[in-house]
Amino acid sequence: RTGFYCKLCGLFYTSEEMAKISHCRSAIHYRNLQKYLSQLAEEGLKETEGAGSPGPEEGGMVPQFERKKL
Repeated sequence: RTGFYCKLCGLFYTSEEMAKISHCRSAIHYRNLQKYLSQLAEEGLKETEGAGSPGPEEGGMVPQFERKKL
């Protein structure tokens, strides 16, 4: 199948145009995007402070984002 998958929210849409219109402009997607950007900023700070701490791919915590309620 073809469509659009939002990695932030874990949702699949069969129509990319509808996903852009209805989902990518939604409050849920925006909150998940803000959380993701905050996480990236924190990881960047940790890397500059010290390279000894494990990242998410090395067994650290991985945040769970909100999912759109159907």
